[in-house]
Amino acid sequence: MKIVYILPSPDMRGISTIYEQIDRLAEKGHDTLITSLDETKASKAYPLKSSLMKMEDARNEFEKADVIIGYNPVCAFFVNDLETDARKYCLLLDDERKYYTKENFKAVNRTLDSVDLENEYKRQNTSLNASYRLPIKYIVVNQKLENELKKKKAKTILSPIGVNKELFYPEQYIPKRDVIRLVTNSGTFPWEKAELVNRALTKLRAFELWTIGEKPNMKTDKHWLKPDADNLRKIFSSSDVFINMQDIDGTADATLQAMACGCAVITARTNGSEMFCKDGKNCIMIKGGTDEKKVEHLKDTIESLMNDKELLESLIMGGLETVSKMDWNVDNLEKGLKK
Repeated sequence: MKIVYILPSPDMRGISTIYEQIDRLAEKGHDTLITSLDETKASKAYPLKSSLMKMEDARNEFEKADVIIGYNPVCAFFVNDLETDARKYCLLLDDERKYYTKENFKAVNRTLDSVDLENEYKRQNTSLNASYRLPIKYIVVNQKLENELKKKKAKTILSPIGVNKELFYPEQYIPKRDVIRLVTNSGTFPWEKAELVNRALTKLRAFELWTIGEKPNMKTDKHWLKPDADNLRKIFSSSDVFINMQDIDGTADATLQAMACGCAVITARTNGSEMFCKDGKNCIMIKGGTDEKKVEHLKDTIESLMNDKELLESLIMGGLETVSKMDWNVDNLEKGLKK
């Protein structure tokens, strides 16, 4: 099959899952290519084996394609409007409507004035909801989203994520000190919940903190802006615990990658983490209906791992065992695309 992926940008959230998916299809002998609406170059953070083509050149390939896949609602509309005989799909890594609630939208777009903000939210929310009613099939990576779409009578293909064990494995980068070394995301998007981690850590002492992402909004011992896969492996391998408090995450790919590097995991409960995270077995899942309760549970959990080396080691071993069973597999995706 000739398969074309269309992305808003080839350097965006979830790119590791998309790159792995299309490369695995290419390895199975399919003619694959990626193009984007914004003409950006391929992400430097994650390797891509398939070719990335400019949109003006890729348009010539649309008529030759058997399958065209648009990533997220923006590209779903673009793909739906194409005049081609190719089978059309929308790839969703999660339910995008959960990211762009009114509360989150206002937090992300604080610089807009109140009138524009209200109108823009209504416009984008209407468009977002309409994208889930398009006459195309949806490729999803977690069971919960598939179930939700099926309730709406949508046609779906389930293609769960895996972990690339050639990229993610235990490899020491900086020797560990006597104190526990924690690593966490420092993003400012409201769903990343970095402030909860910061609040929990202010109640503790005697630890080392590494951060990944935007300019850290917490005191950190070492920070990486956008580490590539090789550096991410070294960061996770050199850390004792990865904390992921993101409360919306359809893949939980970073959590899986941390497990593969021999790093214990503390995580929030999301559609992605629920696919492979087992509380007390390969991770600790943070509970609590309010932010205050989550902060307190997070603080107590970190404290437990500081004082209980056996618990820490058991979570690390549980994570490695989980990863051993989670190779990338696109057989179900390939089967669905052929129909």
